[in-house]
Amino acid sequence: MCMVTYDMIKINEEWKMLNAYSTTPGKDYDLSEIVAGINRHIIHDSSDSIPLRDIIVKEYGIGNDNSNLPFYGLNYIAHRWSDVRQFNHPLLIGKSIFIDPRPFTSPDRQIETKVNINNNPELRFMLIRASIEYASAKDGGYTLKLLAPTLIRTMARWIANSISSKKNLNIITDTRVFIIAAEYYLHIIEGRDGKEDDDVESIALKLSRMIKVNTSDIIDVIRVTTHSKTVKDLLYNIREFSNSTQLDDLTMNSLYYYIQGVWYGYNTKEILAMAIECPSIFATIIHFGSTHSAYKKTQLSRLIGKNNKQDELEQFNRVLFSGLTQE
Repeated sequence: MCMVTYDMIKINEEWKMLNAYSTTPGKDYDLSEIVAGINRHIIHDSSDSIPLRDIIVKEYGIGNDNSNLPFYGLNYIAHRWSDVRQFNHPLLIGKSIFIDPRPFTSPDRQIETKVNINNNPELRFMLIRASIEYASAKDGGYTLKLLAPTLIRTMARWIANSISSKKNLNIITDTRVFIIAAEYYLHIIEGRDGKEDDDVESIALKLSRMIKVNTSDIIDVIRVTTHSKTVKDLLYNIREFSNSTQLDDLTMNSLYYYIQGVWYGYNTKEILAMAIECPSIFATIIHFGSTHSAYKKTQLSRLIGKNNKQDELEQFNRVLFSGLTQE
């Protein structure tokens, strides 16, 4: 395997938001030492870079419905790589993606290359999330674009509900926040670089089908909003164009605080904050919230179920896994 460099992490400049480390909460991570450590082991002891398929097929079992998931290009950090600092999010390097399952596994005392699973739901979440991120990097976000209606509708309602419940917003303001959040996530998923005046009607028509709001109401909002692709942009539009002084003091920290307590698991606060800018993470949350009993009692799972019909969620998961199994 060739030597990798820190620059190779950013292999998909056109689709930046597929990488957790390009989101606002993740951009300050210094990954250079981790990449250097991975590089040392790849060069000097490549046998340690065990394909994730070994975990999935031999020890873990992903389930009958998804047993054919190939997980091409995924590798995990072996426990004996003690000099590689732990990292919490899938790391895309060159044409491979690395995850660090050490918090959820332990080395087998008798078989050197075997790992024992200590936390099945968390490891499963990590594997599916890494697979979505890897597949999305390969297909330029095509699969996520197919999933856009569910992703956008659910994200926008989550953001609007989180703010409304804390600020006690009226229905008019809540709807404007809902529309602003929906347009924001559409821009992220479609990878838009800007918004022209003649785009407003086509965007409104598209959003109307997704979020079930009248086109005229959407146009009234998005004709004045600025193009947004980061949480900072989103907050600016909410403060400036929600037409409510209640939201003048809305900050990034307050939004991150409002969205917490609706999901559970390892590193949940950061994962939820990143999901606002990273559709691959949110797609993982919707998948688990709609299919896995361990997560179904969370507030976010209930919101997912309330804002999407059962057949819509089934279709979402079919399309999602169809995208993951493409070579």
